[in-house]
Amino acid sequence: MKAFVFPGQGIQRKGMGSTLLPRYPELVSLADEVLGYSIASLCLEDPHNELNLTAFTQPAIYVVSYLGYLAAVDGEDSPDFLVGHSVGEYAALAAADVFDFATGLRIVQMRAALMAQADAGGLAAVLGRSQPQVTEMISASAIQGIEIANINSPSQIVVGGPSEALQSFVSFCSDKGCRALMLKVSGPFHTSHMKQAQQQFRTYLADIPFQAPSIPVIANLTAEPHLAETFPETLARHIASPVQWKLCIEYLLNGGVEEFIEIGSPAILTPMIDDIRSNFSPADRGRQKGVQNEDLTPPASTGWTSHDFCQHFSCSYPFVIGSLGNGGAGPELISSVARHGVLSILDTEALDLDTLDMTLAKLAADETTRGKFGAALNASAAVSDHLDRLLQLFRQHDIRCIEVRGQSKPSAAISRFREESSGETRLLARVQDAEAAKAFLTEADAVCIDLSAPHTTQVSSLALVLEVMAQREALISAQPHRQKPLIGVGGIAGSAPLVEALLALGADFVMGGSAFLITREASLPAEIKSRLRQLSYRQYRPLPDWRFPEFATSSFCYVLDEAAALQSIELQRLYLEPQGPDLQLIRSTTVSATNRDSPLIPESLFDDHGKLNAVERRARLRRQLSEGQFPSLITGDSSLMLLNLWLNNAKGGVPTDISAKDLTEMLCPTQARPSK
Repeated sequence: MKAFVFPGQGIQRKGMGSTLLPRYPELVSLADEVLGYSIASLCLEDPHNELNLTAFTQPAIYVVSYLGYLAAVDGEDSPDFLVGHSVGEYAALAAADVFDFATGLRIVQMRAALMAQADAGGLAAVLGRSQPQVTEMISASAIQGIEIANINSPSQIVVGGPSEALQSFVSFCSDKGCRALMLKVSGPFHTSHMKQAQQQFRTYLADIPFQAPSIPVIANLTAEPHLAETFPETLARHIASPVQWKLCIEYLLNGGVEEFIEIGSPAILTPMIDDIRSNFSPADRGRQKGVQNEDLTPPASTGWTSHDFCQHFSCSYPFVIGSLGNGGAGPELISSVARHGVLSILDTEALDLDTLDMTLAKLAADETTRGKFGAALNASAAVSDHLDRLLQLFRQHDIRCIEVRGQSKPSAAISRFREESSGETRLLARVQDAEAAKAFLTEADAVCIDLSAPHTTQVSSLALVLEVMAQREALISAQPHRQKPLIGVGGIAGSAPLVEALLALGADFVMGGSAFLITREASLPAEIKSRLRQLSYRQYRPLPDWRFPEFATSSFCYVLDEAAALQSIELQRLYLEPQGPDLQLIRSTTVSATNRDSPLIPESLFDDHGKLNAVERRARLRRQLSEGQFPSLITGDSSLMLLNLWLNNAKGGVPTDISAKDLTEMLCPTQARPSK
């Protein structure tokens, strides 16, 4: 019999997968889609020196290992057993059809992200000593925090712990004539220092649809075959428990395995296996055991740890309905969800000051709404002439939460407003880069990282979330007595698994966005909502937005009419002609407008064609286009697209009528909902 073995961290090298990645282009493309970056660039070029960072290392190893397995079994018999070392276990599980390639990659990406958050620490390999000897050395050293992390072979034991303690233990080993080497990893993996990551990973795994293995896979935790009913608990507990590699190989030797084939190069597991074999006798199996399967009953749920947000913002859910950027979050939506304890942010962008004043007055007069919602201060408002009047309205109507979007740092007016409110007004900043996040972490109550957002084509990755979390920890370390700023994630809240994953990752809250455009209370015509419910990802793409026409600015849009999309692109091209816009060509272009009763360009502009020079024509056209609207092109983040995909694939279709409150409960995990 033969077993395939899959390596873990330490196998990564620049150039890894050079023959495999070109061989499986469809899977590589799928990996890019899941990860949000090029796996080939990471593995073959590593342009940003990220390959040795845990958040990137583990997905790279998983992808290359799985492709290596496909190549190994191409035209050959399948193995009798599979086993992987640490993260290598996931390639083994994918090979055994426990989950598909993409699902496995998502799991590994989440695992890597959680493990990368570990407090400063690492691992060291102790060579030439057995497990009992290393256990005795740890006790004799009296160094706190050192634990066994991997039992790799009879003469290679890995220990982990906080950085200073680990360095001290390595020095202790040297003084005792024992060789110990620091390993290039970023945390004390597979020790009790990873308990927080273990708990978060357990929650994430709870909704993964695991299948029974088609080939037996030996679990690192138990050193016995995985059982389908205990996958979530086994995999979660393994993050904070030792890798029982020696026992895994002994199990296979006892089972009659004679041939071990290592997937990948260089071979880092084969020497360990040779060491285990040379010291193995069947009686060894009874001396030590891993965690027993009967001990893997999942613990009772401890709930979510995002209550700080609810307490600080006086709401019942760690879920905010942010400003939608197109008037969709109007007073009806605000009123509807406020009475259920859901914080929402009023769109103010399309409202003149008088209308805004009346709207705020009406909301503030209702006791079920007063003090339970926020108002948006977008980038254009923040630099407008009426900023002071806008803030005066917020103060007059006792707005307790202000959402700031599209700013690189807090403005003096905002800081002054906060001081005058004696800290009672909460500041929620939405950012899309690390520098803006750093600037707002020192002043805002909460920072929401928009992975996608209205009025932009910028898209950020989950790596930014981890970077901002690290910034926060550095801030708290430097100023331990300051109020801890809360961190949220927005732009992709389009399915319950996504929201749950973001909370499990460590987000204090999640911000819902364009997905709420389809709700009953959203300020859009019923026909538009109906068409939005039918859109796919093919109808979500960047188009001219006319915010800054000279710079050809674009935003991601939901396209309800392809003709209107083409028209917008053509209008932008004509507008940017060096000799000035040809109004007659524009006139012929706008004839195909979808709303013919209300043309985008008024006839009066064309009538003046002969009297205007190029500069005047462009100025008048710019004013008209910036004030005009394409009702069938709706700017927004990607959450609506993700919601449609999720509901169509998992729920059998998008509801024709759903309230904002019901959509919140659909998206927000059960553990995060208010108690009844």
